Amino acid sequence: MPDAEPRIEQPSRSGNRPNYEVWGKTYHVLPDATGYEKRGTASWYGEKFHGYATSNGEIYDMYKMSAAHRSLPLPTFARVTSLDNGRSVIVRVNDRAIPSIVTGRSISPTRPPPA
Repeated sequence: MPDAEPRIEQPSRSGNRPNYEVWGKTYHVLPDATGYEKRGTASWYGEKFHGYATSNGEIYDMYKMSAAHRSLPLPTFARVTSLDNGRSVIVRVNDRAIPSIVTGRSISPTRPPPA
C-alpha cells in the first residue's frame, strides 16, 4: 500500500474543535502540527471501522494510508516509524483516535508500518 502523499490542505470543518470530550475526559486539539513529535505505541484499527464516517466527515477506507489521532489537527500528514525495525509509513490523519484514547496508544494508522 503506498504512503499518503503530503500536500497542503485546508483544516477540516469537522473534528477540529479546540476541545472535545470522550467518556468524561477532555482532549485538546492542537492549532497546528508544526514541530509535533511523539514517541509511543501505535495500534492499527483496520476492518472494524471500514466504511464508517471519520471525525472529519470522510468515509474511512482501510485501504488508504490514513490514521486517527487524539490531538493533531485534521487533516495532518504524519510519519509513523516502527521502533523495532526503523521502517516508516506516511499517513493522513483524518479521524479522532477513540481506540487510541481507550488503550493509551499514540496513533492508530489504517495499517502498521511494514515488518
